Amino acid sequence: MPDREVNFREIMSDLGRGMPDSQIMRKYKLTSRGLSDLYQQLVEAGFLVRTGQTYRIANKRQIKLEKLMEDIRSGLGESELRQKYRCSPWAFHKLMRKLHAHRKVNDHGLPQHAFDPFGPQGNEFIPRLPRNYLLWPYPVYVLGDNEATGWILDITEYGARIEGIEVQPNEARTFSVIASDVCDAKPFVMDAVCKWVQKGPSGSWVAGFEIPRMSAYNLCQLQKFIQAAAPAG
Repeated sequence: MPDREVNFREIMSDLGRGMPDSQIMRKYKLTSRGLSDLYQQLVEAGFLVRTGQTYRIANKRQIKLEKLMEDIRSGLGESELRQKYRCSPWAFHKLMRKLHAHRKVNDHGLPQHAFDPFGPQGNEFIPRLPRNYLLWPYPVYVLGDNEATGWILDITEYGARIEGIEVQPNEARTFSVIASDVCDAKPFVMDAVCKWVQKGPSGSWVAGFEIPRMSAYNLCQLQKFIQAAAPAG
């Protein structure tokens, strides 16, 4: 890590004007190690390119998907990932869709136990949390379909109402949820079956999904999300 917090936009502007390392270090009060760490962060965020021992500003920002997947596997949440890769919420979700398009987020992208088809949920499972009507729609992604992004309207431990997914009754979907910007939950998946579908007030499709079974890992993360996203009061 750098020795101190630096203004990201300002330092990129200085680098763009060709300010040498010695002046960068003096201006931002960085040691040689601090400057090296800062440059490495900018490389990982896709803003700088390293060639040998020198760095240059990238002609086009490129984030290495393999490195991003390593960070997701290590348990970094959305807020931590956005900070590391200098992404706005919109840019982060666009990046996640890119991961889906490249089939990086799949049964090898999340912890293996997240895809355990067996878990505590079954005919005798009794939900312990009430239905959560979200104060704002929350994004959800369909694994294997990079064009499909929906919005959770309300959710329980056994089902959810999701807007924006084209689906027919009895069709199955596997959803991934990155919930770490509202709680400490890690990424989790939901295998769900459509029970009904209708047009919402805005004209987009709204579907009710049943979650017939979840692994213990996924259920734990889902419960964290439900509790954190519930309206206060």
